[in-house]
Amino acid sequence: MTIDPTLHFGVPMVEKAGSVMGRTSRSSVTVVNKQLETAIPEYLKGPLVIDGQTWKPPAIVASLEKEDALIAAAQQAYADWQAAARLARAQTAANNQLRLGLKSVVKETLGANNAALQAFGIIVRTRKPLDGPALVAKAQKAEATRKARGTLGRKARLAIHGVVAAPTVASGPTPAATEAGSPAPNGTTQK
Repeated sequence: MTIDPTLHFGVPMVEKAGSVMGRTSRSSVTVVNKQLETAIPEYLKGPLVIDGQTWKPPAIVASLEKEDALIAAAQQAYADWQAAARLARAQTAANNQLRLGLKSVVKETLGANNAALQAFGIIVRTRKPLDGPALVAKAQKAEATRKARGTLGRKARLAIHGVVAAPTVASGPTPAATEAGSPAPNGTTQK
């Protein structure tokens, strides 16, 4: 009978950073521990030497039970954390609406440019009035942009009118002679 070296009591064994069973799930470790806790007192009576250390069966069982208890506590703590995080996300979503409403009420109450808004964490943005050279530069930039884009003002757009070519009449075959009594091309009858 050959023993698979990657299995340890039926659980895949991965050696990783000092952990014998690094990638096994906690539930599979607990299942294996329960099997060992049942089998050790029944089949192993004397002290055992494991990795150079002497172990008595009750000490091994106590160590496995301690691991099971810690895993159960960690799983419960994780479930509690998930529930608390879910509640925190829901409360944050509700408070986001509250904060937006509060911000608008505070701005209306104190005024949009009041320095007291900073106490509420609201940034007061005041526009600095432009001086003469800045206004000239702004106008030149706007004119250059309009020219580059080919945009026109209202009056310039109204001055543009489309030119429609005169309609051409398609001429059909001209009759060489019309019979008497038949209408002429101009609508009169010939005699």
